[in-house]
Amino acid sequence: MIKTNTKKIAIVGMVGSGKSYLAKSLGEKLGLPVFHLDCLWNLPNGKYEQDKILEKKIDEIVQSDKWIIDGNYRSSMAKRFENADLVIWLNLPTEICAESAKSRDENSETIGRPDYFACGSSDDSFNVEANLKTKEEYIMPLVVKHKTKVVELNSREDANKLISTFGSGKERMNKCIKTLPENPAFMQNGLKGYQYNLNTKEIGIYQVDCFKGHDRYHADTVSTYIYYVLDGEGKFCVDGEIFSVRKGDLMEIPPSKEFVYADDMKLMLIMTPDFDAKNCKSTKENDLY
Repeated sequence: MIKTNTKKIAIVGMVGSGKSYLAKSLGEKLGLPVFHLDCLWNLPNGKYEQDKILEKKIDEIVQSDKWIIDGNYRSSMAKRFENADLVIWLNLPTEICAESAKSRDENSETIGRPDYFACGSSDDSFNVEANLKTKEEYIMPLVVKHKTKVVELNSREDANKLISTFGSGKERMNKCIKTLPENPAFMQNGLKGYQYNLNTKEIGIYQVDCFKGHDRYHADTVSTYIYYVLDGEGKFCVDGEIFSVRKGDLMEIPPSKEFVYADDMKLMLIMTPDFDAKNCKSTKENDLY
């Protein structure tokens, strides 16, 4: 329902429809910044932001690269519809929104939150006429105009189902960010190699802590080996030719080349495709020590 490249989401709906809750939940799941329009309007001193200043703040957010904005605020609604990648319309039944608004006003934990606006007494918390006007005269025409990017949710269950389709921001980051494991993938007398756990075999990425060097010369009939010197300096021998390397240098070794390296270096190794023992052979002892 939400594309992976969605970066700008506008959420609209009646008072009490659950706009702020949905915005916060999606912000956590998608890793996008959340802006509650009530937070921009409600000032810390208990007063309200001037209309021109509020419009300027909204304009700055809408023109940015990433956002989730919840709230109606009729004067800027068209602009948010136009600039959003996705618009979520919480079109819940009027009676459910009214009950939710009344219950929210009576909840002491809700009162005082900057993303919450109360219209005085609980009797005023849900103005049916004003909410229907916002829906019929502002939201619905824009939904028709931008129907290709509007998702309509008609119940709390719809909203919760949408939220549950995404892993947490931390879970999603863990799928993308790879950390260096504590235990080496391979060891020799003069080095230790640590492999990053990628989701593909088309490429292998390793960190090699070399404190002496390879035990023996090595050749791979299929893979290209690319070594980037993260720290230190040393020597490579490729097909009998010796190269001196230092921090910042990169060595590209094509398939079938016999090579070895030595000395005190920290290396980043990129192999394409990843290592396969059946394609490799070890030959003579390292003579660079």
